[in-house]
Amino acid sequence: MWLECMSRLARVVGILFIILALLLIGVSVKSMYSRMQTIERLKAESKKLSMELKQKRELLRELQKKVSAYKMDPRLLKDEATKRFLMIRQGETLILFKKGD
Repeated sequence: MWLECMSRLARVVGILFIILALLLIGVSVKSMYSRMQTIERLKAESKKLSMELKQKRELLRELQKKVSAYKMDPRLLKDEATKRFLMIRQGETLILFKKGD
């Protein structure tokens, strides 16, 4: 009888151990899945930021070229100011034409 109780107790402990092991495995798998999703999200964000950085670098190169051109030929800067901001120098006359209908 005492041996019977011990074997039942051993079975119950064994079953509890298996249940605990399965719970731990489940939690580990869920945690890994969550990490994998985070990694995929971060990869996508990294790719997006890399593309934005590439565009910003290209824009910087273009602007640096313009600055160099303006430094080499001040007339370019004057022409740009006149065209974009309707700026004129003293003594100049600005003539605006209305676009045709």
